[in-house]
Amino acid sequence: MGNKKLTSKELLKSILEISYENNQNLNLSLANKLASRAIKKAELINTKIVVSIVDNGGNLILLNRMDNSFLGSIDVSINKAYTALSFNIPTHLLKKLVEANGELYTLENSNKGKIIAFGGGYPIKINEKLLGGIGISGGSVKEDTEIVEYALEIINEIKMEGK
Repeated sequence: MGNKKLTSKELLKSILEISYENNQNLNLSLANKLASRAIKKAELINTKIVVSIVDNGGNLILLNRMDNSFLGSIDVSINKAYTALSFNIPTHLLKKLVEANGELYTLENSNKGKIIAFGGGYPIKINEKLLGGIGISGGSVKEDTEIVEYALEIINEIKMEGK
């Protein structure tokens, strides 16, 4: 009976499995891993961001603000995470739907103004189970989207390996 030291990938996979099997909301450990990846990518592309993660009830469980990021990015990142969770869709896919003549025109005026219809927010899912949402704000829409997609790659990698 040895104490096998887990790699960070094995540890994250274990966290994901426990969260999924116990039918729990997104946990703080996974949220921290996602935020760390997002910040790593932001540093690589020289962008200052705010990362927000909400659980499946829309409750904020993590907010990380990089030094010198925009103050306004705090609310925007929270609202991107909330929007992605609420509609189970990446926020950039809402853009065409909320434009004039779109099927959901004026949707962004609902939910006390919390709906964001531009890139940087994604639902967090494991095996199609919606666990929460993640929002990135501070860069351009393209940068925010690139960063959030990079952060979420770890979940996709783990899903392909096992569950």
